[in-house]
Formats: sequence, C-alpha cells, structure tokens
Amino acid sequence: MCVMCVCNVCVVFVSLVPAKLMREWRAQFEAGLPLYEAVVVEPDAGPTAEHVLEEERINLLDEGDFTEYKVTNTNTCQGLV
Repeated sequence: MCVMCVCNVCVVFVSLVPAKLMREWRAQFEAGLPLYEAVVVEPDAGPTAEHVLEEERINLLDEGDFTEYKVTNTNTCQGLV
C-alpha cells in the first residue's frame, strides 16, 4: 500500500473512530482474534416469519413501483401519439 493511501486512511479514521476503539481493534487484529462474533447458519433452517413478512413487503413495493411506471409510461406515450 502506498504511503499516500495510508495517510488518507489515517486522516479519515482519526475523525470517525475513537482512539480507544481503534486500539482495541488493533490489539485484536495483532493477536489474530476476530473483530466480531462468528454467526452460525443452520443449512436446514427455513424462512422465519420475519423473513416471509419482509419478502411480502418487498414484493408489494416492487409491484407498486411497476404499476406506477406503467401508468407514467402510458401517459407519456399517449402524449406523443
């Protein structure tokens, strides 16, 4: 990594990350410890009720956006004809 890149990173992180937290992260990194806990994912786990609800929300928003696009596109095309 070039010296200029390291300086840029230092300038950005000095103002964003508290010194104590940076020291803790550095100590963990140098010790070879992960910065966060590993998440165990069960391969056979089905979708939860929360995931199903989120999918329904996303589908509803997608349908609404598509309907709005069709109406806008139809109105625009009618004005050109």
